Amino acid sequence: MLAAAAPFRYLLAQVQFDLRVLKFFKTGDHGKLDILAESFNVLNHTNVVALNQLYGQESSSIPAFTTPNKAGIPRRWQFSIWTLSSDQPAAKPGHSR
Repeated sequence: MLAAAAPFRYLLAQVQFDLRVLKFFKTGDHGKLDILAESFNVLNHTNVVALNQLYGQESSSIPAFTTPNKAGIPRRWQFSIWTLSSDQPAAKPGHSR
């Protein structure tokens, strides 16, 4: 019974660790520069999302039965720079000019 349950350990061991770093810089009286770095699946752990379900013929299974055949996203990085500059300060939420 334990041998039959072993392949499903792939589906139970999902590891997803994401990281986001954001830094604001003030530019002038009313300007702002934002620098952003994000990483998804930082540990680059293989997350199995599907197993081979093809059993084979009759009562004998093929060796690939219940082996992983589809994985989630690998590690990804994205970076961005965003600026905001105006002559007037930005309106506070709930207030209009």
